[in-house]
Amino acid sequence: MKWNGMKKIIMIGLVGTVALMAFTGCSKKEVKDIDVKTVANSLLNDIKYEDQLSEVSYDIVYDMEDINVTDSAVYVSSGATAEEIAAIKCETKEDAAKVQTVLEERVKEQKDSFENYVPKELDKLDKAVIVKAGNTVVLSISNDDAKAKEIIENASK
Repeated sequence: MKWNGMKKIIMIGLVGTVALMAFTGCSKKEVKDIDVKTVANSLLNDIKYEDQLSEVSYDIVYDMEDINVTDSAVYVSSGATAEEIAAIKCETKEDAAKVQTVLEERVKEQKDSFENYVPKELDKLDKAVIVKAGNTVVLSISNDDAKAKEIIENASK
């Protein structure tokens, strides 16, 4: 085979490889929207809680005046434990990032509250699960962070 023919074959191979890499690089995995009611109910029913959790409106627990929330499911304990579930869907990913920050702050505040009140709750708070997927953020504070992660992961598939 002549050198010119070999150069053509190599060039075609390189162009093909570059094209293939460009197409696969663009195929970003799409994050499925999490149904907030379904994930919250799964967390509530599939994890054992020490306290009775009650459903409340998100704006009773969290300060989110400047955030466009489109759907939510929030369950809080009686106050005897730090157990809590929040699944909050927002209009935009930017709003979801703000919600994530609010939930992280909530966990910090709860740690401060329970530190002297019920110190054994700090273990749950240290293992709080906060997951942002697309426009949705989910919080789970329980004794079973591994199960919570599994439930949330399955909800986002």
